[in-house]
This record gives sequence, structure tokens and C-alpha cells, in this order.
Amino acid sequence: MNLPCCLPISRRLRIRESGTAYSQYAVRALCRRFPGSVCHCKYGIALYPSDGKDIDTLLINADVAMYQAKHHGRNNYQFFSAPMNNFAVKRFTIENKLRKALDHNEFMLFYQPQIDISTGRMIGAEALIRWLQPDLVLVKAGEFIPLAEETGLIIPIGEWVLRNACSESKAWQKAVLSRFW
Repeated sequence: MNLPCCLPISRRLRIRESGTAYSQYAVRALCRRFPGSVCHCKYGIALYPSDGKDIDTLLINADVAMYQAKHHGRNNYQFFSAPMNNFAVKRFTIENKLRKALDHNEFMLFYQPQIDISTGRMIGAEALIRWLQPDLVLVKAGEFIPLAEETGLIIPIGEWVLRNACSESKAWQKAVLSRFW
């Protein structure tokens, strides 16, 4: 659950120390609020005015920093920085391209045979998804599946894989059976 929260920074403390102190305080307070529960928090911190001059910009930048905190493990926080924004823009761009790829059927399946070592016979095949972008760049699954998992796009992509793998398998079965009838 992501809970946006704006906390005033103490004027007596240096900005970074204050953000760190508030973050640690919030983790302890949240864990006390739910005794007996496992509590892990990840925070993104954006500072006024260096990270934004209005509340909307500050919340967006804090969210970008929180996304980075998620990659650093439990009970972590990150201060927003400009390079994080570049990362967020790149991620957003790829996410939009993935959505379009689903709409425009830009995925392909390749099949890797599974062989029974004792008999040498093929016993099945593993479907491997690839993304053929409009500029003809073939993207391996490892480069887009993690983002698809994070954004929830893995569900429609998985449905696409199952639908197409089953359809192709059925076509193969028909082709093989038609040779014997």
C-alpha cells in the first residue's frame, strides 16, 4: 500500500538529517501501530523547494524516489535526485511501448524442444516470448518481463502467451494428423 504523506522539515536540523529522522520515526510508529505484524516500509523523500515548488511535483518526485527505495530492500528510503527522474521517464516510456505491443500484437513465440535424455525423443516444448518492436529490434523476455510484472502487464501478456501457444499447438496437431488421414 502506498500512502502519500507530507511532513514538515524541522528548521533546527539539516534537511537530510531531518528527512532521515522522520523516515526512521515513521517506520517505528507504523510498526507499533500494528503489533504482531511484520512491517516493512519504503519511502521516497522529495524536499521543497529543491525537488519541486508545488505539492503535485513534490508527490510525483517522492513517488519516483520511493520506486528506487523498493529496489534497495526492506525499511529503506531514498531522497529524490534528478537522475531518478531520467530513470522514471525511461521506465514510463518502456511501459507505454509494452502496452502498445499488446495492442499491436508485437510479441512472438519461439519454441525450445524438451528432450527425454534416456530415449532421445522430444517430449514437449517450452514457449519463449520475444518482443519484435516496430523498428525490428527483437527484445528478449528478461529485458521486459520484470517491468511487466511490476506494472501488472504480466497478466495480459501471460494470457497472450497461453492463447497463442495453444492455438499454435492445435495447428501443429491438425497438420500432423492430416498427413495420416
